[in-house]
Amino acid sequence: MDNVKQVIVIDDDDDDCLFLEQGLQKQTSNLVIYRFVSGDEFINSQLWQNEEHSYKLILLEFILPGEDGLDWLKLFLAHECCQNIPVVMYSSLAIEPQACKQAGAADYITKPCDLVELDLVSEKICLSWLLD
Repeated sequence: MDNVKQVIVIDDDDDDCLFLEQGLQKQTSNLVIYRFVSGDEFINSQLWQNEEHSYKLILLEFILPGEDGLDWLKLFLAHECCQNIPVVMYSSLAIEPQACKQAGAADYITKPCDLVELDLVSEKICLSWLLD
């Protein structure tokens, strides 16, 4: 159980989340994904409240209904539960990645919309943030 990688995904779109989860599971078998539909749901969860934060990565959708992903990014980065945990922003929209990086995101990735993109994005996530 020690080498299990825990990932937080914050996205309100069921189909997109399932697609991304399947791609990540294909890349590594020792992955547990916790999904939240909003930033509020995450900060009210046991994972946020627990003092032992064992997740390795937060994948944060740039646009959530009624919420601004950049505002959540800043809140997460300022809180002790997310210290030293990369937050990767993503979206299917043509967002300027530099704005996300300037706000403190570890990276910005385009939400995969086909299997080829899914494999590339999943591989990048696993190699960049989950391999150790």
